[in-house]
Amino acid sequence: MEIPARILIVDADPQTRSTTARLLQQAGHKVSQSSSSDEGFRLAKESSPDLILIDETLPDINGCEVCQRIKSDPILGLSFVILLSGLSTSPDSQAKGLEAGADEYILLPVTDRDLLARVQTLLRIKRAEDLLSDSEARYRTVVEDMPALICRFLPDGTLTFVNDHYCRYFNAQPEDLVGKNFFQFIPDEQRAEVRQHYSSLTLENPVKTYKHQVLAPDGTTRWQRWTDRALFDRQVVPVEYQSIGEDITEQVQRNQALQESEERYRRLLELTFDGIAIHSSGGGIEFINSSGAKLLGADASEQLVGTRMMDFVHPDYRAIVLERFRLLDEDKHAPLIEEKFIRLDGEQIDVEVTAIPITYHNKPAIQ
Repeated sequence: MEIPARILIVDADPQTRSTTARLLQQAGHKVSQSSSSDEGFRLAKESSPDLILIDETLPDINGCEVCQRIKSDPILGLSFVILLSGLSTSPDSQAKGLEAGADEYILLPVTDRDLLARVQTLLRIKRAEDLLSDSEARYRTVVEDMPALICRFLPDGTLTFVNDHYCRYFNAQPEDLVGKNFFQFIPDEQRAEVRQHYSSLTLENPVKTYKHQVLAPDGTTRWQRWTDRALFDRQVVPVEYQSIGEDITEQVQRNQALQESEERYRRLLELTFDGIAIHSSGGGIEFINSSGAKLLGADASEQLVGTRMMDFVHPDYRAIVLERFRLLDEDKHAPLIEEKFIRLDGEQIDVEVTAIPITYHNKPAIQ
């Protein structure tokens, strides 16, 4: 069962105040009322309401000032505030109200349905924030048990939280790391790049994944992949970053070895006098060596990458080639046969073709 929200109404007009209170009470909320800013602030201190509705044109001080006073309080600042006004209705007045910290600015008159809908929307947001706050203890329990590097840090890189896995990785205790700067683990030449990565996060794009090298406790240089999330204050200023990381040294080393192997293979293909092409199972050419490009009448391999292999096959042989593609899709070898190709200049040439299924850039392909 949903717990009723605590709502405070600050309005000097007794009829408006009473009507609004009745509407909100009928919706199941607990409502308190005040006719002045001072009394309203006192009641807010006593009850810590979830939502405060303030008439912008109070007789003692205006609603914007009351809102600023509430939002500057470390405890009351967590309450959501709606400013209501039937007099200060200009766009400038609305902007000032929102700049004062109001979460909503409603122009009067307003229908009961509209007012209630806006109140309920803000309360849903408030409940979500409260649930997020309540889950902090559960969050700590989960992250301590996760087999991942988890930390939080300030914009200058100062660590504010590290989990057990992070401590074990760097062979340290939490008290040795919290309060220290994580840049101590990053090689000098990569520090500016790492800072640029997390500093680029915005409210619209608060998450980013990137990799960088780290200096391990044993003196070796390793690779890590991190996913950073920026955490913003009410002024949308990043105040902290939450980061989840993993060691990817072995993966990076495997990729480097694969790239080096592919480069050696590519150089061998370029040295052979036979025309060699690699294309996808759909027929799109992804690589062709210089001899193959020359055979098809191109000045450079780049002219043919992205074109379809089938476009160079003579129409009389296309059914045969399609059948060979089917065999290759079944991971079978396509034996040597004679075909006819059509060069870029239209000349027909006789060729001998054999093909095998391979993996190219981690995808099935045909050579």
